[in-house]
Amino acid sequence: MIVSEIGAHLMKLNYQHHWFVFIAFVLMMTIINPPNISAESVLLHVSDNQQSKEFYIDLDGEWNFFEQELLTPNEANEELLAGKSSIVSLPTSFETQTGEINSFGTYSTRIKIPKEYVGERLAIHIPFQYSAYTLYIDQTKIAENGVVGQDTTSHTTEMAPKTGYFIAQADELLLTMQV
Repeated sequence: MIVSEIGAHLMKLNYQHHWFVFIAFVLMMTIINPPNISAESVLLHVSDNQQSKEFYIDLDGEWNFFEQELLTPNEANEELLAGKSSIVSLPTSFETQTGEINSFGTYSTRIKIPKEYVGERLAIHIPFQYSAYTLYIDQTKIAENGVVGQDTTSHTTEMAPKTGYFIAQADELLLTMQV
């Protein structure tokens, strides 16, 4: 009888120990704040994504978004450094981001590429997209589709696949896309 009482007491202590560990874990998780992601910190790091001799990466992910602003790459970079953008996950629609079907804005992100591709000719392919956009790498326009505008009189939609070519000048590039 004493053995079973000791066993029951040990089980109760073991049970209490597990609860203590669980409660301590929950408290630690609520106290520790995850790092804030500022607009400046959005970086698509593609240098570890080489799968073969061919270099290919999908640019889906987090991008900075400047709603109802058509920014040049220089302006987008200044706004990024000031932390003045919202972060969106692409692909998605304007309706999801802004609540409007017809809208405009500028998307921007930085990508990090493998160092062995600096100085090499690279390309970005944009499949059929029924919209208008202008795509820049750093300060250079590499692709456009239709005419980007702020209203229906200045905007011309087009639907065509485009491939923009560029020579990477550094292992970190700024992509800016007016849509």
